[in-house]
Amino acid sequence: MKKLTVACGIVCVMISCTHSVTNPYVDPVTPVDARPHVLEGDRDRVWELVFSDEFEDGRVDTAKWKIVDQNKGFKDGIHRYFRPDNISESRGCLEVIYRYEGDSTYTSGKVSTHGLYSAQYGYFECRMRSVKTNGHQMAFWMMPDDGTGMSRVLDGTANDGAEVDIVETMRRSDHYSCGLHWDGYSKGHRSNGKVVKAPGLHDNGMNVYAFEWAPDCLKFYFNGKVVRTMTDSILIPRVKEHLILSGCCFAGGWTDGDIRENRQLPDTSFVDYVRVYRLKEAGK
Repeated sequence: MKKLTVACGIVCVMISCTHSVTNPYVDPVTPVDARPHVLEGDRDRVWELVFSDEFEDGRVDTAKWKIVDQNKGFKDGIHRYFRPDNISESRGCLEVIYRYEGDSTYTSGKVSTHGLYSAQYGYFECRMRSVKTNGHQMAFWMMPDDGTGMSRVLDGTANDGAEVDIVETMRRSDHYSCGLHWDGYSKGHRSNGKVVKAPGLHDNGMNVYAFEWAPDCLKFYFNGKVVRTMTDSILIPRVKEHLILSGCCFAGGWTDGDIRENRQLPDTSFVDYVRVYRLKEAGK
């Protein structure tokens, strides 16, 4: 049974009802009345839950998530790795752990639904508590299901897939980054990012980050409020994308602070749930 806390002035109650579903991607302990978190200005559309993980059973569901083991190389004076040991599930949360392992080596964790689950269009929601940025950050993001899709054709658009950054917590202040990267990461790379205001981001409570993806519009949400809207047709992906949760360490200035000066390691980000909804068509 999910135990939710009071966060950002929104009172969440304990709900014991669970799903009786045949969709293997829906966690049976997700509350039966779960809906997108306070969709601003829209209370009439009907959303169907198509994917969820409440992280309640003490083990990462490998039918939904791949735990990444990756050497991210040497950059800005540090070695960086994603380690499977830096991912765990306990106390009703997915835990992403950041560690210093000596010899300029800093590690963190990453999980992905690549090859397991992907979607095109919908409402993608994550409730989490990020580390307080000091050379490290937490991200909820998406990538094309075909990993080469965004770089195969450098057409100047995100239509063939994009890195969609729903949230990257890279500021000590109550701000975070959201936006897109497309046309690969070398020649032709393009991006459209924005730092948005997020009151209470670093108050140690859980916050809800969400992304609404429609054929004509992209909307980014923080605790139920729209913080960014994008309507330019060249910016809207039109291929399936998978979900990623990751923490990372930095020493080169992209985040506030320098991980080499962080004296709070090990540190942890907590993900309470991930839920994906599909807009239900009338009469179905």
